[in-house]
Amino acid sequence: MVITVLVDAGVNIDEISGKDGASPLLASILTKPNREVALELIRLGADVNLHDKNDVTPLMAACFNNLGVTVVEVLLKAGVDASLFAQ
Repeated sequence: MVITVLVDAGVNIDEISGKDGASPLLASILTKPNREVALELIRLGADVNLHDKNDVTPLMAACFNNLGVTVVEVLLKAGVDASLFAQ
């Protein structure tokens, strides 16, 4: 995957960008939801608790965009703070 090549080359996997201040993980879930990209970013060590300027977390976005149990389970196993979901 291109993501792996970029991370291996030193790209910051948690770089905040865009007008909403989303991390690559959050962006992969929010814009054109892509389960495979999200799972690869988590596998590579993306911070699963980073939220954007609107306090949207990857867990909230995964549930909202119906990415399925797989992404939610992987987020939970990766240490997502589920209490952030309720805020």
